[in-house]
Amino acid sequence: MLISVLVDNYNYAKFLPECIESVLNQTYQNFEIIIVDDGSNDNSREIIKKYTKRDNRIKPIFKENGGQASAFNEGIKHCRGELICFLDSDDLFEKDKLYEINKIYKKGYEYIVNNYIFLENKKLNKNYKPLFPYGGYNLFLVYYLTEFTGSSTSNISISKNLAKKIFPIQNESYFKIRADDVIVFASSIGSKMYFTHKTLTKYRIHGDNLFACSRKEESPSDKYLRSLNLEKIKEEYLQKFKIPSNFLTNPYNLLLELKTKQIIDKKIFNLYKKILFNKMRLTNEEREIYYRQMVEYCKHITRKTKKENIKNNG
Repeated sequence: MLISVLVDNYNYAKFLPECIESVLNQTYQNFEIIIVDDGSNDNSREIIKKYTKRDNRIKPIFKENGGQASAFNEGIKHCRGELICFLDSDDLFEKDKLYEINKIYKKGYEYIVNNYIFLENKKLNKNYKPLFPYGGYNLFLVYYLTEFTGSSTSNISISKNLAKKIFPIQNESYFKIRADDVIVFASSIGSKMYFTHKTLTKYRIHGDNLFACSRKEESPSDKYLRSLNLEKIKEEYLQKFKIPSNFLTNPYNLLLELKTKQIIDKKIFNLYKKILFNKMRLTNEEREIYYRQMVEYCKHITRKTKKENIKNNG
């Protein structure tokens, strides 16, 4: 099965060779690399052309600068693979990334997020926790809480079938950066996520990328505009995926979504509790009934997990 690796690049010539090599050195070799250069003014294009001559699986796309959403939209048009793995040009894939993601995809998952590790000053930093390691359906979390239920670009893989429903991303100018937010939100609305705890990506931290910028406080105006754009995305993809309006007002569906989680802890339980108590239009009696069901289910899962751990460690 052919896998498409979609690399978006803008002025990251100093990281680009290592990024490309991390794909070429995969244990799974049935892939193509679509590299979209978004109007770089460093020597990125020369590097891409050099690698294109070296390996005919690399397909270069050179375009004027339009931002990340624009790069994704253009790159998706050229992806021939049944599965698409995204990769920012300053990040790296571990050598078994494509092999492991392909195994999960074959189990029927169209939206896959993998664990990652930070790479800072050429050193690996293991002091991190996954942003959202829960898996399952996330429609209620996205719709009511605008929760970021995924990860950054280089940890995301989606099926070609799902990509056809998500792309093209509308209003490209709103998402010159953080276009991966759109992929995460749209995928959460339209499919079930699988999260693998295997570390398959090295996420590079440096002075110019989004993680470094996120360490600085986001201005109130930027935060408001980003929130406004995400609200538009939610409504757009609810229509695209034909989610009926009454689906999200039914507390039984909320409970069913909770039951799809790969793991349940206090954090995820409290998010669903927040939706039940603050977003659902219910009588106090109805709310209490559904809350008890949530509690009982989580207790059952906790007991089951403990038994499995004892069995595995016995």
